[in-house]
Amino acid sequence: MNENEGSHETLIGVALLVGLVLIAVFLLVTAGVRWYLSPENQLSIVERRDLVQGLASAGQALAVALTGAVGLGGLFFTWRNTNQARESTQRTLELTEQGQITERFTKAIEQLGASNEAGDKILEMRLGGIYALERISKESKDDYETIMETLSAYVRHHAPYVPEANSNGSGTSQGPDNEDEVNEDKIYSPTFQHKDADIQAILNVFGRRVPEWPNDENVRIDLQDTDLSGFATTRRAANFTGVWFFGSKLRHAKFIDANLRDARFRRADLSFAFFQGTVNFEGANFKETILDKVLFHGVDLTQAKDITQAQIDQASGFKNSNLPDGLYYPEHWRISTEQDT
Repeated sequence: MNENEGSHETLIGVALLVGLVLIAVFLLVTAGVRWYLSPENQLSIVERRDLVQGLASAGQALAVALTGAVGLGGLFFTWRNTNQARESTQRTLELTEQGQITERFTKAIEQLGASNEAGDKILEMRLGGIYALERISKESKDDYETIMETLSAYVRHHAPYVPEANSNGSGTSQGPDNEDEVNEDKIYSPTFQHKDADIQAILNVFGRRVPEWPNDENVRIDLQDTDLSGFATTRRAANFTGVWFFGSKLRHAKFIDANLRDARFRRADLSFAFFQGTVNFEGANFKETILDKVLFHGVDLTQAKDITQAQIDQASGFKNSNLPDGLYYPEHWRISTEQDT
């Protein structure tokens, strides 16, 4: 039963009640008049006058009560109709807003796949689609998870990683390739970015997520088996909580003051990556992760999971970093100086 049907039935019920009251009053008045006019009654003139005055007062009181009841009923139905109109307007606005969000979402998805006749990406339109989806994810809680899944799928499709033959998958590398035969200043350049601007833009969107709204605990960013080489966080405290980097390539990646709580780096290749500052490694999993020449600078690794001494020996860190219990600094790790920060 909808609200209009409920109101209609209420109105019928009130009308029937008022009708019954009027019929009862009419019958009482009729009986009283008959009794009053009956020759058998022995009332004196004074008693008759008092009775008429009493009946008149009762009639006036009844009329006032009926008038008040009708007025209150009118006010009630006026309020109810106004409330229904307001709710109907609100529903219309919500439907209109949802329609606009759906239209914007559809257009953003079209932009995300924009290509020219040769099949090449139209970068400007794709970036517009990416940032349009980011905005919708902030405005519509219901669409947040879908948008994160869409952007994750885009990265997996457009930046896949097929493990190289020189990796044995056990957390150690067979040795640097030609691109790594460079001096350390170039390896740890502060201008890191992914080679594809659209992939870097999506990673930036992930880093700008606000975990408080909506609840990010139930939203998984799945970036496993992707090539994210050269990716760099573009803001402090970038949020990569719970991101899956299983089997991904993150060579030369850069994380400064990033939130990597519960991130999964299992079997990922982090060679020459750079971690600096208040990076949150709580629950981050590094099982079988390649850490060849990784630079840990002033970070706290004590809450990271499944890091072995062999992996630490691979890395090229500073001794101002804190290691998990049972692990020690290799001899080649350096002492931090002011010019290293």
